[in-house]
Amino acid sequence: MTSQYTRHAAVVAALMIAASGIAFAQSGSKPAARTDIAGLAPVPPAEFGAKFPSASFGNVNDVPGQPATIDLATYLGKKPIVFVYWMAGNSRSEKILLEAQAAVEKAGADKIAFLPIAAPAFGSTDLGPLKARIAALKLKAPVLNDEGFRLLQELQVHGVPNISIVDGEGKLRLTNGGSLTQSIEYKLDVEGAIRRLASTGRMGTYGPLSPYYPVMELVGKKCPDFDAPLINDAAAHSLS
Repeated sequence: MTSQYTRHAAVVAALMIAASGIAFAQSGSKPAARTDIAGLAPVPPAEFGAKFPSASFGNVNDVPGQPATIDLATYLGKKPIVFVYWMAGNSRSEKILLEAQAAVEKAGADKIAFLPIAAPAFGSTDLGPLKARIAALKLKAPVLNDEGFRLLQELQVHGVPNISIVDGEGKLRLTNGGSLTQSIEYKLDVEGAIRRLASTGRMGTYGPLSPYYPVMELVGKKCPDFDAPLINDAAAHSLS
């Protein structure tokens, strides 16, 4: 079972950090050197409905006044936590990250801890490009450096963005949120759950949400205009 989980975690981490390398390359950053991740230290997934494991992580956000290290024990059992695992340079994950930050602020930043999670580009320990992107996005909250991909494994992250929620008792209740408008039960979406947390500190255990596809946001709306180039010259002439 352990070896099977280790292989799974390694594959997930490989996909995430490889995509991260592509994103940084597209942003003009120097491509990272490839390294072997076969030795990725396995970390078991966190159990839903149970206390979330405490650990310390470096803070990648250089906002003045913030601590260099974030100890989750500072928050666990004291206030709810909204994690957002995101990827620098990925427009969709950055959009949801900023929307989640705004939702937490609206619900009550003093009542909920907002903790984005990120990692440097594949095979790199250079935090410079990540810090630059954090500054460009003007993130206010600490950003956890997921060194060793501990949180990626504990939260079972299969793609970004990934919204995860720990309640006021420090128990993991939800992961794999792909949008604030994603429904988790009748008349309750992810943003509604955040508001509930701010007022009560509590929520039910939902586990990993079903994969969210952004195209769902277009259901019931008018199709936007777009250009689709033809690859068949004959078809193009027939339409002219």
